[in-house]
Amino acid sequence: MRTEDELKLIEFWLNNPDSIMKIPDDLKEKITEDDSVQAFVRIETTTNSNGLNMLEMSSVFNYAEKLRQKLKDELEIKKLKNKNRVIFDSHIFDCILDGNLSIHKIKDSQTKGFEYYTTPIQVEELSNCPDADKRTKLSLIKTSIAPILIPTDSFVFGTSRLGHARLGNAGVFNQITETSENKEKFTNDALIGETAIKGGFTLVTNDVKIRNKVNAEGGKAISLEEFNSILKLLD
Repeated sequence: MRTEDELKLIEFWLNNPDSIMKIPDDLKEKITEDDSVQAFVRIETTTNSNGLNMLEMSSVFNYAEKLRQKLKDELEIKKLKNKNRVIFDSHIFDCILDGNLSIHKIKDSQTKGFEYYTTPIQVEELSNCPDADKRTKLSLIKTSIAPILIPTDSFVFGTSRLGHARLGNAGVFNQITETSENKEKFTNDALIGETAIKGGFTLVTNDVKIRNKVNAEGGKAISLEEFNSILKLLD
């Protein structure tokens, strides 16, 4: 029985107390009677004063709710492991420096299959930090994470460097910048966003505008809060 189907079964039971142990019609081709019994067995029993195992309805739903959350967590981790290649925008490195994202959790995630990437855009933005002390600390953070350097998927004159950008058709890049009021200012974010979309990377950014643009173009962009929640599931 797939985790997704077991989760649907548990939620059906929680929403339909009179149908405990029954299989909803839309799951009958995916779940057998044996599967239903196994799912039910995972819901713990209570013991009455005589020492007899007694399944009380309140206990059933209490444990069913816990099981549902466990299944949802398992699904969330599974989803991320199917897409565990991550790109931070430059501001996320500031969040690491400020303590809002644990570098230890990032490095721990690397031992669990997560991969981190960066483009020359972030490298240059971090190098251009005007505060020398902060610039050094940001450089040390980047070195510690050791993200894999990849070229951007489009070349923009005045921004991109030869050898660090692909000479693509800029189709996605143009879609991202299409409605931007200040296209020049938005160029760096758009290059990172396009690279994330075409490369199948998850972009972590607190910039709502670029996040919405990337998701609208079929990519995957999440906030720092969402990323922290995902890392917490790996503990």
